[in-house]
Amino acid sequence: MKIDQKSKATESVVSLLGELGSALRGHRLVKRMTHEDVAQACGFSRQTLSRIERGDPSVAIGQVARYAELLGASKAFGLKMPQKVEPTQRRVRHTSRERETARKASAAESTPAVSA
Repeated sequence: MKIDQKSKATESVVSLLGELGSALRGHRLVKRMTHEDVAQACGFSRQTLSRIERGDPSVAIGQVARYAELLGASKAFGLKMPQKVEPTQRRVRHTSRERETARKASAAESTPAVSA
């Protein structure tokens, strides 16, 4: 079942995606690249490229990232990946007892209360 992503996105998300799409379009135009050039290099259709530039929330983030990388505009995301993961940032491994306790608590929350 396909979900309509446009109806799920808030106005602020749509606005942010529109700004990102406009920025990427600007980079593409400065580099004098056509939709066909970019779409062929990235491996997706011109329609997908157009949807990215319009800020369509249903486009996969991987496609947006691939487009930004091709343009040399990946810094437009403003994200810096850590070089090394610190021990405090690693995934927490719970004991089997802790997992069982969490599972029971979750099940108890989702079970409706029966009144007598």
